[in-house]
Amino acid sequence: MLKNGEINPLNVFDLREVKHLPPHFFVLEIDSNQQVEKNIYQNWIYENLSGRFYIGSTLIKSSEPPYRKIWQKIVAFEISSEASFFALVKDQIKK
Repeated sequence: MLKNGEINPLNVFDLREVKHLPPHFFVLEIDSNQQVEKNIYQNWIYENLSGRFYIGSTLIKSSEPPYRKIWQKIVAFEISSEASFFALVKDQIKK
């Protein structure tokens, strides 16, 4: 964690943020109308968490008629406890 002054090996080797969504990551949807930018989430994750993560979009089928596929913004974490922590505070992360 950056706040504690500890060096994270994943940060040193630039392996913290993955470029694709692995199937074993825990996925959280982000509201599309939320005006928080991607780098705001990235900064918060780098400062408060220590595991690998993914930020991006995925194609999902809508649950309301007309049933079509839409792009949904997501954040995914390898560690389930980090996903839970982010889910609790994601509405409080602001610019």
